[in-house]
Amino acid sequence: MKIQFAQELNSIDHISLTVDTWTTENNIELLGVTVHWIYIEWKMRNWVLSIRDIELPEGHSGKKMSDIVMVVLEEFNLIVKVTIITTDNTSCNGTMITLLAEGIVDMNPGFTHAWQISGIRVVLSRSMDRWNHREDT
Repeated sequence: MKIQFAQELNSIDHISLTVDTWTTENNIELLGVTVHWIYIEWKMRNWVLSIRDIELPEGHSGKKMSDIVMVVLEEFNLIVKVTIITTDNTSCNGTMITLLAEGIVDMNPGFTHAWQISGIRVVLSRSMDRWNHREDT
């Protein structure tokens, strides 16, 4: 299954991510990264890329979370494909998004926007910005 999704992801140009954290009943802090994309014939697809232990004592620090997400993106060779990252509005997610945007821009110069909209932090690439501002012919 992992190979099939990896092959699909290699064949597309743009992905979006959702990132979430939670603490289990036995006090293990986890971070989940899910990738979303549109595949052949406009089929929406998604796949959980990773669920990782954040490892105390750092826990839900934005820096630690950013480091984990970057490792996951590197493992799947997805940094240049990221167009949007969506999280909830927890303050550590703001730090994570800012650090991710800085790291992604270093490897993907077309990736340029980060902001918060209606309580959801979003990072948007310049390619999507161009799409939204294109002239209809």
